[in-house]
Amino acid sequence: MSTRATLLTVIGVILFSLASDAVFVMKETERAVLLRFGALETADIAPGLHFKMPFADEVKRFDGRLNERYEAWINTYDKGKVLIINVDKNKFPENPEDLGEIIQQIDSELNGLF
Repeated sequence: MSTRATLLTVIGVILFSLASDAVFVMKETERAVLLRFGALETADIAPGLHFKMPFADEVKRFDGRLNERYEAWINTYDKGKVLIINVDKNKFPENPEDLGEIIQQIDSELNGLF
């Protein structure tokens, strides 16, 4: 193979790699955010074919079905009181007091029943 053919092959492989990194497909069951250099660029990406800048943009995908199932369930729930505790801000390994706060919330709800 000549030097020119080798060079064209290397350039073709690089261009193909960049092009394949620039295209992504979102499914209807997924949610995603687009980060450009770590900063939020797009908060909610719609399903379908999308383009991004290679090496600059990063797509973080999440399963969107869980929230939809929860919302459908909570809207039809009529059996009594529901206790919802936000555990996103808790970091049990670093701060054991967080577990105490959750237990205290549950305890106060249970004591309010009797």
